[in-house]
Amino acid sequence: MTPDGVLLLAGTPALALRALDTGFPKSFVYASKSDDPVTSRLQQLANGNIHFVDIRDNLRAVQASVAIVDPPWYDDIALPLVTHALRGVKLGGAILIGVPDRLSGCHWAELLTSIADNPLPFGLAHARISNCELRYETPLFELNTLVRLGIGSAHPQWRTGRLAFARKTSAFMPIHSFPPLDWREVRGANCRLRFRGELEGASRTFVTPFGVRDTVSRSSDWVRTDVYWTAGNRVAYVAGQREGDVGQPLNTVLDQLEKAEIAEARKLLNVQEDGKNVMDKVQIRLHT
Repeated sequence: MTPDGVLLLAGTPALALRALDTGFPKSFVYASKSDDPVTSRLQQLANGNIHFVDIRDNLRAVQASVAIVDPPWYDDIALPLVTHALRGVKLGGAILIGVPDRLSGCHWAELLTSIADNPLPFGLAHARISNCELRYETPLFELNTLVRLGIGSAHPQWRTGRLAFARKTSAFMPIHSFPPLDWREVRGANCRLRFRGELEGASRTFVTPFGVRDTVSRSSDWVRTDVYWTAGNRVAYVAGQREGDVGQPLNTVLDQLEKAEIAEARKLLNVQEDGKNVMDKVQIRLHT
């Protein structure tokens, strides 16, 4: 794709893994938050074939010919992610950006959705939507949510997106900052777990058992009261916030949580192994 230039990937761990698996003929630059556990795992697998940089740094020295960015569908993250990546592209270089599909209804990503009509907030003079359609493999947290809503089967790539193409025509770039991190990773857990607040006295904290949310949106009412949030979209909060709460010690709940999340992840992996690749399957079935 860039025989004579640098390829920059920003926030695209799956694409970076695919490049490694397919024997991409040259090293490339991967930009993300260096303290992210997904990035740490990718560094272990890269064996020196990827040059890692922190997306929050000034990337002007990268001088990439092409950048590929797949931002979350939230404008407060998409704006800084795209503009920071664009700083790493040389003048005249290209940038490809994953954006929501027309009917996605992403109210929190209105700027990203309309990037072709109004590219200026992203530091671009012009942008166009290509004819390519993006297909996203359904992650565990979405599968669990669909089951929570009574949907026992789902297409493995039910979420679709579009690809925006643009070129960097100006060194001037609007300044956007990443939102503050109010969620932190719980280190040492056997499943991915984030918490908000303080873990001091966690052994004395009583929380409700983790339950799967009925939405994948971070902007729902649940998020305002969550104190723990898992990769499977399970949440727990301090007991007493809601009528009828029955709390359990945190350590007890975490033991139950890890077993449930690991079992569900194995179920998903079995589906993938059965079909060799999740994209080869017509649908994924999860039984409650």
